[in-house]
Amino acid sequence: MTKQKFTILVVDENTKSIIKMQTPLCEDFLAISVIKAETYQDAVSLVQTKKADAVFVQIDDQSNDTIMFCDMLKRDVDFPVIPIVFLTIKSVDSKSNKVAFESNATAILSLPLEHYEFAALIRSFARLKNKEIAGFSYTKSIESKIRESEDRFKYFFDYSVIAKSMTLPNGEIQVNQKMCELLGYTSEELHGKKWQDITHPDDMDETAKEMKSLISGQKSSTKYEKRYLRKDGSIVWGEVHSSIRRNEDHVPLYFVTSIIDMTARKLIEGNLLQQINLFSSLLKILPVGVFMVDSNDGKPLIANEAALNYLGRGILPDANLHNLSEVYRAHKLGRSEAYPPEEMPIILGMQGISSHIDDMIVERPDGSDILLEVFGTPVKDSQGKPWASLVTFLDITQRKKAEENLVYLSYHDFLTGLYNRRFFEEEMKRLDTERNLPITVVMGDLNGLKLINDSFGHAAGDEHLKKAANVIKEAFRVDDIVSRIGGDEFAVLLIRTDFAEANEILNRLKIKTAEENTGTLDLSIAYGCQTKISVDEDILKILESAENHMYRQKLYERDSIRSKTIDIIMTTLFEKSHREMKHAKRVSEICEKIAIAMNLDKESINKVKMAGLVHDIGKIAINEDILNNPNKLSEDEWQEIRKHPETGWRILIGVNEFFEIANFVLDHHEKWNGSGYPKGLKGEEISLEARIIALADAYDAMTSDLPYRKKLKKTAAIEEIIKCSGVQFDPNLAKIFIEHVVTDLHEKSYDTKSK
Repeated sequence: MTKQKFTILVVDENTKSIIKMQTPLCEDFLAISVIKAETYQDAVSLVQTKKADAVFVQIDDQSNDTIMFCDMLKRDVDFPVIPIVFLTIKSVDSKSNKVAFESNATAILSLPLEHYEFAALIRSFARLKNKEIAGFSYTKSIESKIRESEDRFKYFFDYSVIAKSMTLPNGEIQVNQKMCELLGYTSEELHGKKWQDITHPDDMDETAKEMKSLISGQKSSTKYEKRYLRKDGSIVWGEVHSSIRRNEDHVPLYFVTSIIDMTARKLIEGNLLQQINLFSSLLKILPVGVFMVDSNDGKPLIANEAALNYLGRGILPDANLHNLSEVYRAHKLGRSEAYPPEEMPIILGMQGISSHIDDMIVERPDGSDILLEVFGTPVKDSQGKPWASLVTFLDITQRKKAEENLVYLSYHDFLTGLYNRRFFEEEMKRLDTERNLPITVVMGDLNGLKLINDSFGHAAGDEHLKKAANVIKEAFRVDDIVSRIGGDEFAVLLIRTDFAEANEILNRLKIKTAEENTGTLDLSIAYGCQTKISVDEDILKILESAENHMYRQKLYERDSIRSKTIDIIMTTLFEKSHREMKHAKRVSEICEKIAIAMNLDKESINKVKMAGLVHDIGKIAINEDILNNPNKLSEDEWQEIRKHPETGWRILIGVNEFFEIANFVLDHHEKWNGSGYPKGLKGEEISLEARIIALADAYDAMTSDLPYRKKLKKTAAIEEIIKCSGVQFDPNLAKIFIEHVVTDLHEKSYDTKSK
């Protein structure tokens, strides 16, 4: 049996790829040969001489010549009608199908070709050729052209790799195998169905409208997108290309429709839209500013709400690559000129460079400034080339202030504002060099601070400290390292300053201190200084020597200063409450009389007399409103009152002059039976002086008018002392007081109102 000859023309400008595609295939009834055309011009010549039965064209490097060649073969009547097959090394998808459809290709196949796929295609082409040999010649008569066209159309319709349908005027459809696959039906299941049966309800009107435009002749062809209903109920998106066939009387016969599956593309578009919406939502809610510019010219593209709020202005049309810092009025922290463009993250991002800064100041339209921390990153395309520059930024104005405050506090005393011990010690090490000699260290100690804290409270002590710090700072020079290195201690480091010059400054400090002593509490500061004149001397030894000088001066002045402070405390207490002043003097007098009645020596009499005078000194720490309260005291107020013996002890114990009587003051509210306070002492565990003060204090309180009660008569007061003898009072003291002191008090016209 003689084999039918079938010639394949392969068009490929790449010789290597042609060789790969030249796959000889022998069939029982076909003798296949492959001819090559290096150029499209060669291919045209071979087709015109009818040496090819089918044309295979590789389209991966598609050019205008490819499209023109295909269009010429399909439309020019001078060329024989032969099938065209596109070849691609990529997978066939909706995009490549669309290219094949628009280029009038018969089919599109992926390389490398599968044997069965290639064989089936060649057989179908050979059958079409056999029909032509049997009577359908290649002549270009009108009749043969019509029949040829019908055969070709039927073949193209049935075997097209693109889904196709024919719709009759009554709506019934005929579909090819690709359309069946697209919708998930068999051809038998689709038989008799109408286009409405496979169209999504929401797309009915649009489809009808497009079909009507073809029937009316308003359009010769139409292209639109619609949704088809698959057998399983799912939806498939199609790009619809539709035209209408008419008879010789121009009556519509049927619609011819090609459908390119675009479901995947729609899914991508939907995902992209979701991403865009998500991006847009994120931009709105992000607390950071987002700003994007074009990498080519620097024109702003995007600015979110936070960016507009931070900058105080939106996207400015006159902004560009060269003037961004000027237009948005940006400059470096601590400088006034425009921010250098070559350092700006937005500019660096345009060059493909990521960056970060935290020193950009932007002047806003309302005149306020904002400090920004800016992160810049380039936005690149698939080739890695930046097409935009994106920056995100935060307002760090308050954070920067907090950081600066932390740095300040790490080297400064929070109360006085002077340098702290850490800074002083670091500077002392750093400045301890030969070129800074001579170096003088001055140590200072604020006298009486503890006494002031105990007497007037820590708030008063803090004010005293700040007052001293201001005086010291004003007396020394700007470059001197003036520091508070302890609770009441100060230290000053003076470089290139000898001992004589340092003493001149200290004399100036003493004058300024005296000028400040115009209030209730006088400033008293003990000083000591030492100078390092040789590089071999240890600076720590110099510091120690200055401290020793200071302590010697402090010891010398200590007692007189503390004694003076006690006087100030008593004066202040009496100013707060005149009743307390009268009470203190009367108790002192009674204590003296009891001591005399007991035949105590003169020194003991003086001690108990002084103790009686200051027994309530601890009340200086009690609120004036409580001391002068005209009503009966509440439990909380009594608790405050009960603290005064301990406060008095703390005030007096540090002063040599009052050292011994401090314990008398502490115990003067103890009771003979142990029910007193603050320690609950009992009997003779309580000092004699404290027992005397307790009796004198109670008698004066009973025989004096108080805001919440009238005074008792002498007899009633004596009866109360007798009643409390052995319970509250020492019974021996009570007897002596009643037998010898009370009578003497009243015989000498003891009057609580006259004292």
